[in-house]
Amino acid sequence: MRAMWLSYGRSSAAPVVILGSATPALETFHNARSGKYLALSLPQRVRINRAQYYVIDQRATPRRMSGHFGAAYQAIAACLQRQEQCLIMIKSGALCFLPPVP
Repeated sequence: MRAMWLSYGRSSAAPVVILGSATPALETFHNARSGKYLALSLPQRVRINRAQYYVIDQRATPRRMSGHFGAAYQAIAACLQRQEQCLIMIKSGALCFLPPVP
């Protein structure tokens, strides 16, 4: 994944690509130590109120509406109706490429 995001950053002409990991790969650690990457550390955890979240297991739910899943679609629609932010994390075997933010 690291290589994919670095490549995506280069192709998008992003001035900075931020990688974060509690357990970086040895190659990343070496690149940070040698100066190729800038290493930043967080000496302590950030104390914030955790956002409310829901896990919707879609494995048992049939697909509807051209690939949208019923329960997930309803949860997203309700979140947007309340004008709240909605973060969607998809666990799958496929990579998801996001378009650049204008």
